[in-house]
Amino acid sequence: MSKQGLAESRERFNGTIAPRLAAIAGVPTRWKGRGSSRFAYFADDSRFIVVAGEQEGEETDLALAYGLTYRGRLSLILVIPEQRAFSTLQRAPWFADDVRPSIWIHDGESAEMRTLPSRKDTISCVSTVLKAGQDFADELRRAATAIYLRERSRDVFDLVEWATKNQLLDPGHRKGERAWHCMGQKVLTIKGTEGGLNVRGGIHFSADTTATAFVKTGETLTVRAFEKVKASVEEGIEARLCGDRFTRPDEHWLQAVIRRDPSLVGVEQPALRELPAWRPRAASSVPPKTGATSSHWGRGYIDLVGVDGHGDLRLVETKLAENEDDRLILQGLDYYIWARAYEDILQTRLGTPRKSELQVHYVVGDASDGKIRVSRFTAAQANGLHSDVPWWFQTVRNWFHPDENTYPIESKLLPPRVVPRSE
Repeated sequence: MSKQGLAESRERFNGTIAPRLAAIAGVPTRWKGRGSSRFAYFADDSRFIVVAGEQEGEETDLALAYGLTYRGRLSLILVIPEQRAFSTLQRAPWFADDVRPSIWIHDGESAEMRTLPSRKDTISCVSTVLKAGQDFADELRRAATAIYLRERSRDVFDLVEWATKNQLLDPGHRKGERAWHCMGQKVLTIKGTEGGLNVRGGIHFSADTTATAFVKTGETLTVRAFEKVKASVEEGIEARLCGDRFTRPDEHWLQAVIRRDPSLVGVEQPALRELPAWRPRAASSVPPKTGATSSHWGRGYIDLVGVDGHGDLRLVETKLAENEDDRLILQGLDYYIWARAYEDILQTRLGTPRKSELQVHYVVGDASDGKIRVSRFTAAQANGLHSDVPWWFQTVRNWFHPDENTYPIESKLLPPRVVPRSE
């Protein structure tokens, strides 16, 4: 949908349809305050309603993020499209009793209140991603196991050895490729393809998948091809570390700093980097009331999972102060629910006691001006979470220094359930 089309659909829905739906939910009076034009708002002396239209798509879950702030001390009611409700229904039970919203489902004409699942139900619901005969341990093992080239590794042996030993490169292997990154920027990949291997060096652009070299099955990467790929990778490293276009303080750089030294955020080695997990989707083809299926879930990657010095499990989600992500808390909550379903597997894999606590750590890297900022919607979401969800904030400063003049990185752990103030 074009921007103009979206604006027209939003104006039509918020102006004519939303008032009827709000009246069905019991609050027909428009809210006199000012909020995002994305949704329609209604309020009385005790209730605050956010009404979202189908045109918002996967952004529907912002109704919860915004509503928790706009409501003040009023009880929150969300009226959202049935096809977009699953992610909000998964998250709502994890808020405290006096904060937890009521959820109404609408089809554009009528609306009905939906009974929220229990927190235990939301954990069990994660099992709908499993295929027949699959268990959580098998699913995670398959998802987290990078592609194995087997006998084809011989064909690119020298290149892999060179990349592995290069101190400027970090492994970023996944199911579909062997990959190496320079401070979060992908600069080398090896992928299996029909008849051989595609080797790609240099800064990777999503629109350009041209291979730097192709190695036929049974043949070996020639010296000339090796030098060509190596030169491309070195050019990519140079561009990332010293170039005008790619040397920038982005989120990938911050994540690379933390993955290289997890102790900055209190995580001991070994740690799991970019661990594949499942997050609920706000857009699904199957209505939630018919039961969740694998289509209700989308793949996400937890920045870091590891054990702290106390023996507890930390789920680390990193963001830049410059981004001021409105859904930072909800994203961490999604991973927490997933981790609760996979808790036994994570404990076994990382060697923690069965009674170890599972914690969410939100790590915010300072902005280019050295200040810490979070979205104005962060505090209401974080403070509203149920006490069953242990969460902490950490700040990291001086994390971006591509030149030779390095400065000590400063990491600070705030007290539990304290949100950093924007500076």
